Amino acid sequence: MRILYVGHCNDLYIGYLNRIVKSNIREAITGVVDLNYSGPKEELYARKKNYDYSFSLKRKHKKSISSPSIKGLLQLPNRFLVSNILRARFKAIVKEIEKRQNQQVISASYSNIIREFRPTHIHVHYLDKNRLKWVDFAPEDCKIILSFWGSDLMTVPRGVGEYNVQYHALRKANVITTQTLDLRTILLSKYGQDLQPRIQTQTFDPLLNNREIISQLSTGESRKKFKLKYNIDPEKRCIQVGYSAAAGQNHIAILEQINQLPAVHKNTIAILIPLSYNNTNDYVSLLLKRIATYDFQIIPVLEFLPVEDMLQIVSGCDIFISMRQNDALNAAMLESLYAENLVITGAWLPYGIYRRNSIGFTAVDRYEDLKGELLKILSNFAKAKNVTIKNRQKLAKLFDSEQIASNWLNVYT
Repeated sequence: MRILYVGHCNDLYIGYLNRIVKSNIREAITGVVDLNYSGPKEELYARKKNYDYSFSLKRKHKKSISSPSIKGLLQLPNRFLVSNILRARFKAIVKEIEKRQNQQVISASYSNIIREFRPTHIHVHYLDKNRLKWVDFAPEDCKIILSFWGSDLMTVPRGVGEYNVQYHALRKANVITTQTLDLRTILLSKYGQDLQPRIQTQTFDPLLNNREIISQLSTGESRKKFKLKYNIDPEKRCIQVGYSAAAGQNHIAILEQINQLPAVHKNTIAILIPLSYNNTNDYVSLLLKRIATYDFQIIPVLEFLPVEDMLQIVSGCDIFISMRQNDALNAAMLESLYAENLVITGAWLPYGIYRRNSIGFTAVDRYEDLKGELLKILSNFAKAKNVTIKNRQKLAKLFDSEQIASNWLNVYT
């Protein structure tokens, strides 16, 4: 068995799968393409050693491409060539030649990796147009496993063209995975009921490495240290808004609702916004300007935070608000639930798995309903907090590591 992990190869999850495979299938050879790790480069190098092979498609893409050639010119469609010559659009011709030559280099990179590794299994993570190119290069007898992560299923940012690539790739797959039954229903509705026999609901254990840390940081003493670190009055309720700097976190819409709270409540809260991940300067600049106009305490966290420092924020806050337009099972929300914080989210998100397992959280139908929900919570926090009782035990049962490992092994064998 030779398993090649490709696509969005975040070591938190791909490393988790790799450990499952290596621990249970002795003869397995594993390879990874463009392993992603947010820590120091030295640690990334060490993590790559956990795989038998580690490839870099990104480095291959940087291979220099020669200037447009006569051969490239002759490969252009006659209609395109004549049309642009008659219009004196010579730059368009040059760009098209460069584009085609670049595609040839990229294709050669995919082919070379497949030829060197000789996979029996290709596991593609995050199914967008670019990552699904691997399906076209898979050997004829190779088992193809396609894993949706969430936003790749619930959005099609590149339009109909990307949808068509997904549609045809799914029909070449041996196994398709989604994280929950809710996402499975979306997949079948979107791409066709005929895919049903190939679909399996498989998840990761997003809390695997962090359960003990969250438990330690959720104590009263640790929360006091957290508030002292961020200069928050010990008597204030701390609210975490979102978990990254992506515009899709809808920070401004959430802050607008908080701003409508009566002054008596705004004076009793501190808002903490992590902005070190997915940072785009234009959006963050706009957000910081908006933050400066509010009259309640808001603490934007811009510096990169190690995992434990990020978990200190998760564990130290009392309330977590996450109201994205689409989502699957984001780890930040699970961490807050495990810390037994009050979580407020959008009722439109596919969180049936939590409801079926009696995990307590609050959902609102519209952004405009957030103000009322916060008023209710802040007016009687102790009563509102009751919904979180035993969330930790329920999540530990839901994300049973041994069962998850067994389920993934069945995918590969």
